[in-house]
Amino acid sequence: MPFFKSKSYGGETYGLSHLDPFTLHISHEEKTYRVYIQFGHHCFTEDREEWHSQDRKYEFGNEVRSFCPIRYKASKKLPDIIAGLVEKSVYKGKEYNYFVLRNHDLLGNAPPYAMFFSVERSRNKKKGDVFMRIQSAYQKPNMVDKAAPINFAYLISCIANGEQAIPGKAVVIKRT
Repeated sequence: MPFFKSKSYGGETYGLSHLDPFTLHISHEEKTYRVYIQFGHHCFTEDREEWHSQDRKYEFGNEVRSFCPIRYKASKKLPDIIAGLVEKSVYKGKEYNYFVLRNHDLLGNAPPYAMFFSVERSRNKKKGDVFMRIQSAYQKPNMVDKAAPINFAYLISCIANGEQAIPGKAVVIKRT
């Protein structure tokens, strides 16, 4: 059974199976960790506005939002973006989360695409060593210029081993 139900909008049906949870294997210092990845519905929805049509309405849990065709189109790239993090740095967010920023042309001549995520030690070892939740992903034209980088594999290793991951000093964000 799919994690998210498909969405009918504007005479089309949008499948969301590309956002089904999956496990990624990350190696760091000769040890391999299983990262269970789950996507949030903010990756393909946006805040519900009163002017949004009824057929854009998308409910998940207790939250009502609006389906966003732009976020949906970009969300198809998320599994590849995540798989590409293996040898890259991510950035520490303001609170407890992390983010990556991509400048490549996901949607045509568009603002940078930001993906925000949290990681924690898995409570269900059958699914993986680390639980990674993609909280949201969308175009972010006014993103900060500097943030503290941290190697993704190192971050996963620290989380899996119950250690504190120490990011580097804030640098200009690489938008790849």
